[in-house]
Amino acid sequence: MKKLCLFLFCLLYPFSTLAVEVGDIYYSNKTFNAKLLDGLIPVGIVWQVNNNKDGGLIMSLEQPGSKNWEKAQTYCRVYQTIGTKSGDWFLPDFLQLFPINKLQQQRIGPHTFLYLNQKLEKIKSARPLKEDTYFTASDYAEDKKSALGVHLATGELVKIKKKSRSSFRCMMSF
Repeated sequence: MKKLCLFLFCLLYPFSTLAVEVGDIYYSNKTFNAKLLDGLIPVGIVWQVNNNKDGGLIMSLEQPGSKNWEKAQTYCRVYQTIGTKSGDWFLPDFLQLFPINKLQQQRIGPHTFLYLNQKLEKIKSARPLKEDTYFTASDYAEDKKSALGVHLATGELVKIKKKSRSSFRCMMSF
């Protein structure tokens, strides 16, 4: 009887897989799964993974309205969800946001942008990525009054005035 219970527990309990993939759903109980699971609360989606597939970045499910750079930074710094707290989330810097827009090494490109939006559509509380330029936390090299932005659907790098309003998405490391 104990073996049967253990087998059923292992079969039914949504263990986090060791190899996390871009597009996997991150749940409030700190597990990952490629599928939407009943009874668990999704709080993010895997945005980028390292070579070992055991770490990377999680993108929030929420798509806040456009804000200026300083307000976007603050918003992400205090952002929280069930299972996360203020300070867990941040506005990604250029190196965290830009590499995922390459069509190589499991990084996002136009097809992955669409793939992530398809995954986000399945989660009731999620909002899709916009075909827009997103703020990064990085200053623009020659102009400290501007930030570096990335157009998520095309990978284009853009200079954005920090006082202007732009899209952004909060991220969290795992």
